[in-house]
Amino acid sequence: MKPQRLHPLTPLLKGVRAFWVVIAALSWQGFARFGVQRGAVIVALGGLGALLYSFVVWRVSSFAVVDRELRIQEGLVVRRNRAVPLERMQSIEVIRPLLAQLTGLAELRIEVVGGDKSEARLAYLPVADAERLRVELLALKQSATATDPLPEPVAAGSGEEVLHRVPLRDLAISQALTWSTILSPFALAVPVALFAYRPELSFVGIAGTVTAALGTLGTPVRRFLRFYGFTVARVPEGLRISHGATETRHQTVPMERVQSVALVRPLLWRSEGWVACELHVAGVRTGEGEAVADDTLLPVADPATAWPILDRALPGAAGAATMPLAPAPDVARWRAPVRARTLGFGLTPDLFVTRSGLFSPRVTVVPFSRIQAVSLEQGPWQRWLGLASVRVHTAGGARVAADYRTVAEANWLAAELHARAAAARH
Repeated sequence: MKPQRLHPLTPLLKGVRAFWVVIAALSWQGFARFGVQRGAVIVALGGLGALLYSFVVWRVSSFAVVDRELRIQEGLVVRRNRAVPLERMQSIEVIRPLLAQLTGLAELRIEVVGGDKSEARLAYLPVADAERLRVELLALKQSATATDPLPEPVAAGSGEEVLHRVPLRDLAISQALTWSTILSPFALAVPVALFAYRPELSFVGIAGTVTAALGTLGTPVRRFLRFYGFTVARVPEGLRISHGATETRHQTVPMERVQSVALVRPLLWRSEGWVACELHVAGVRTGEGEAVADDTLLPVADPATAWPILDRALPGAAGAATMPLAPAPDVARWRAPVRARTLGFGLTPDLFVTRSGLFSPRVTVVPFSRIQAVSLEQGPWQRWLGLASVRVHTAGGARVAADYRTVAEANWLAAELHARAAAARH
């Protein structure tokens, strides 16, 4: 494959994105300091500079698939030539932000095992080219790593069996039933009161206060837009998760990469009987605001819908997530007076199960075969009470722990998990 450039509209899209970053950096306080006219000039110059920089970077960037590697050449001041071995790719995601949707473009985001920079991005490509390259990379990866024949990768939309599509009504109500939404009227009352009792405040001052107050609604609104049209489908490679209004995302999750699943029951959803399901996948980053999307298996669903999909992601998970668990000992209430009553753990022939959380109880299920390490933790207070916590570590980065057990029980559990994990890997 000869070196190729990204789409010619790439500098424009990145420049527009940088333009909004300049506005956010200046903020209302900046406009109040420099004045509206000077602030507008600063924004215009910053946007033009970002557009010019994006164009030069686009001119010197290229990518190619050579010798089972994806090679990406990028950088202006510091040149970077990155080679991504196909066998180290964990997931390949097609993402379409709003501007990319309007221009018929898409971003290809590739998660890679290990390394300081575990992600490679190709932004932007025509949608058809992005899908074609995704299929090509998956096919080359399978041929490089598979010892047995595997299903051929398919283009998005073909060979899919839709398992569930989240109704918009359920998604909207679930985001309305959040603490951010409930507290937003009180936050909005602050600028109204300021305007009523201090009419001499400037427009910029009032606007800054209103913007801060509206921030309380930001999380539920962003989640609604992010999970809009959320669909879980079965494809030959595993599960395909699609969602997004202003930024569409299509992620394929290979089942062999699932490290753990979790079932969450938020307090405000209990009247509806809803749950949320998460999964942690090896090679997918957590943090930087991406965890919400990357880790979500179902943003909201009733149990009858959630159980089959949980079992599809991790066989036996639904039964394990609903089975009775061993509660924490009474002495644990001296360490965590309120939370102790929510703690528990359990074992099945193949799975380790933990429970924690007061207002949003979380049940996490981990296969023994995915456990990479087991640790026994005991702080000063736990040592004084005769308690210890057992933590398991997986490639997905999820926190899975049986907290505040007696020392004897913790030692037994740690040894049992270590033995079962070793047996499951062989």
